Amino acid sequence: MEIDSLHINETDFDVFLGLEPKDKIEFIYDAQFIGKDISLHKALDKLNSQRKKSKQITLNELFQDSLPETVYDELRWNGHRLTIMVANDMIHLNSSSLKWIRRIVKKLFSDGHIITKNKFAKKTPVDILRYYRCYNMLGSGPPLCLN
Repeated sequence: MEIDSLHINETDFDVFLGLEPKDKIEFIYDAQFIGKDISLHKALDKLNSQRKKSKQITLNELFQDSLPETVYDELRWNGHRLTIMVANDMIHLNSSSLKWIRRIVKKLFSDGHIITKNKFAKKTPVDILRYYRCYNMLGSGPPLCLN
């Protein structure tokens, strides 16, 4: 198909405008040589994956530089659950696996966060999992190498 004979309707053009410049070139190339329908399908997949990436906040992004007021997240791994709540410069970890809590604490420490265990914090009825730990955030610095 020649580029002169390529017809893009209004809906397809709206998708085209939402793409990154590099993806726009790929869209036109695919529409010309593979077909407009396949090109549109690929473009929609890219837009959906970009939206999903922007909505999901990973723990690494969460614990970098500044913390929001209150954050709550629940994770699952190998049949274990871990809930993380960050509020008032305190990190509340509640899990069915003590090993996982230790890994998270080690990860936070190696990311440069200075934390101390809060021995006065008590488990609440909301914390339904077996192990509960609370840590105070004193500050953060550059990442540390534990080797």
